[in-house]
Amino acid sequence: MAQDQQSYHRAANAALMGLVAQIVLGVAMALAGLWAQAPSLYAATWQFLGGLPIWVILWIIYHQHEIERAEALEVEQLSRAPGQAGGGDGAIFDSQADELHQARGRLEKLYKWGLHFTGLFVAGYLLVLGITLFIIAYNKLHAGGAGDGQFLTAAIAQDKNPLVLLGVMAGMAFFAFIVARYQAGMTQVNEWQLLRGGAGYLISNAILAIAFAIVAVFSWRGQRLPLAYMSLIVPGFMLILGGEVLLAFLLGAYRPRRPGEMPRPAFDSRLMGWLTRPESLANSINQALNYQFGIEVSRSWFYRLLSKAITPLLAFGILVLVLISSVLIVTPEEAVVITTFGKIDRVAEPGLRFKWPWPIGGAQRYPVGRIQQLYVGSYLDPLPPGKAILWTNQHASVTEELLIAAPTPGVALPSVGQGVPAAEPVTDASATPAPADGAATTSTTSGGTSGTSGGGATPSISLIAAQVNVQYRIRDLDQYVRSAADPEQYLSELSDR
Repeated sequence: MAQDQQSYHRAANAALMGLVAQIVLGVAMALAGLWAQAPSLYAATWQFLGGLPIWVILWIIYHQHEIERAEALEVEQLSRAPGQAGGGDGAIFDSQADELHQARGRLEKLYKWGLHFTGLFVAGYLLVLGITLFIIAYNKLHAGGAGDGQFLTAAIAQDKNPLVLLGVMAGMAFFAFIVARYQAGMTQVNEWQLLRGGAGYLISNAILAIAFAIVAVFSWRGQRLPLAYMSLIVPGFMLILGGEVLLAFLLGAYRPRRPGEMPRPAFDSRLMGWLTRPESLANSINQALNYQFGIEVSRSWFYRLLSKAITPLLAFGILVLVLISSVLIVTPEEAVVITTFGKIDRVAEPGLRFKWPWPIGGAQRYPVGRIQQLYVGSYLDPLPPGKAILWTNQHASVTEELLIAAPTPGVALPSVGQGVPAAEPVTDASATPAPADGAATTSTTSGGTSGTSGGGATPSISLIAAQVNVQYRIRDLDQYVRSAADPEQYLSELSDR
């Protein structure tokens, strides 16, 4: 395309359109944050506003290009009309040439200082705000822990419908992606390649909007933690983008430039550029293969056939993986708890079963047909299998915890010296925890003492060092998984008590 005034006028209009789109997205994200009262949306608003300096400098540069082309055309027309001004045309031409020189000088300063200053400003903006927002969110999220109410204040407000947030974020992601792709399509013209930096930043906005749409689905299903963690993810994303811009700025300062080469500003993200124009990544791979093998691999028939079929092959592979994640094979000795959006949906019996594909649906397997075993008592780790427990070898930990055994009402508790194991009362079947049914057995005790308080009003107790092997089998899997967040840990604590 010719470097005329009209071409730069279109580029200036495109930059102005990108600036308006960036303002609309930033305002929409801010209003969504005010509505949802979510700190993660506030952080995303700051990230969205970081693209405003990029579009401003792009519009200024292309508008200055437009002025420079108009002045150049005017001087060219004056130079082609000699003698029209009665001999004064030379002076007029010299004056216009000086103005043209000034326009070019302003344009060169914009390329030399404006682009670099904008890149450095964007890098500092993203890094400083990213660190600040990350520290604030980290202190707030971990003030009380994941189970504390203060932790969930970083998610959407209780009286707000997450489906509204889902619709808003989906619309923002679609709008940002369409504008970014339009801007990226214009960058195929060499004079419009600067628009690639703004298009890449819009793609980063679309990525955040898609992430918020996904966590809004989890919030709709009652899982508020993903949206709360977005207040950490968004600043981390800002740090990644800011670090890349700063690194590009430092490396670009030492990069040699050829005369007439279109500069690539630091805010033109390479990571986002691959998402904006996936074909650029394919071209890079082609060049790498050609350089590595020393021949034009990209021109071979096999490579051309593969390049045409790679998209449907990848789509077919992804479809197969999604379908596979929807199929379950439940073996006879187990049962599977099927979840949808993190909530328990149903319990699947042995056989061929189906669920929603990942990540919507999940499955947790439990060996309901086998007897399971856990260890409680004075030992944190089970004793080695097959090792004899004798009085002559050490089989008790130095820092053992002694169990207090009280007799069953109406049953006398013999002392250790009478030859009855002191740990026998803890094998009472009534002590089996509620989440599962089974029987508990105990290993040989390592020792114990018993005593009786004076007056005989208080029954005898014994201090026992013992490893208790609790064997159980899950009878009602639905009740078992709903009893606690970690049923096995819950069962262990009840057994130890």
